[in-house]
Amino acid sequence: MDELAEIRRRRAAQWETAQAQAAEAAGPTPVVAPEGATAVPEATGAGEPVEREAGEEREGAGPTAEQRCCRICFDSEESKQTGRLFSPCQCTGSMRFVHVSCLNEWRSASCNHRSYYHCDACHYKYRLQRLWVADLLISPGFHLALSLSFFVVSALLVGLNLIMVAPWVIESSLDQLHLPPDVRFLFTEDLPVKGNPACWHQGYTFQACCGRGRPGNPACWDDMHSFDSCCLGMSETLQKLRALLGPLLRVLFCGWLGLSLLGFGLYLQRQLREAWANAGGSWQVAVLVVYLSSFGRGLARLVALVGSAIALRELFVHLERHGKRWSSRVGERVLEVSS
Repeated sequence: MDELAEIRRRRAAQWETAQAQAAEAAGPTPVVAPEGATAVPEATGAGEPVEREAGEEREGAGPTAEQRCCRICFDSEESKQTGRLFSPCQCTGSMRFVHVSCLNEWRSASCNHRSYYHCDACHYKYRLQRLWVADLLISPGFHLALSLSFFVVSALLVGLNLIMVAPWVIESSLDQLHLPPDVRFLFTEDLPVKGNPACWHQGYTFQACCGRGRPGNPACWDDMHSFDSCCLGMSETLQKLRALLGPLLRVLFCGWLGLSLLGFGLYLQRQLREAWANAGGSWQVAVLVVYLSSFGRGLARLVALVGSAIALRELFVHLERHGKRWSSRVGERVLEVSS
């Protein structure tokens, strides 16, 4: 939009210069009143009056009403790139005509959502002719489904790279998130151990925690780990689910964490930029640090949830913005208003 505004300003200046040069080259043209007509004296540059008929306009005084010029780029030429000049609304005068491509670019890039359907000047609602694909490309439900699809595909790609570069990131992340043993079991590799292998980390083993029988070693249990969840065998349903989807879930888990960190980084960047732009920004940064530190062990969950939500929202906004542009190019046409 900055480039489009710069083109508009440059072409407007060129048009004004051309009009001034044309008026200067034409000079004052005396008009001789016909016999019997009422003459009105008009001052010339030399100070001598020139008579002209009352109500008669001088030739070359300005652009005629038939002159066609795009109100966005101020160009009167039509090409394959710009499309034809047409009148899509009820604006008149210099605001009447606009190139097809200029209007579509403005509609898709404007910050005002109403600009996609209404003229910003006369508030006329455009008459649109659409194919079904155009309705699909601007549908919020389609944008959401496409965003989720892009998120899953991106998570797969990021997860594959993370597993190859740093395979230890899965176990470390599972420890930081403090997931229940039943949930963590789905992301744990199939190991030849007794009980739930998701419980045996950080030095805990089946022999040390469950070797004495029920209720086991009290030092091994907390609000998530218990004798039943760790020492008894897992259900057949969970075992079959892990055998079927275990590798895929591990890859998705790694990719989801990577995208969440990226999204949370964008969140912190915006918060810091807004804080430093205002007075007392250092205090706002300090409050943000104290707020995040108050989560303690739950900070990892906060980063994962907030980061993934922001990453998904960025995808949605990006696809929504480009969906309007694709719609205007693929299957949507603004109809001309009949004069």
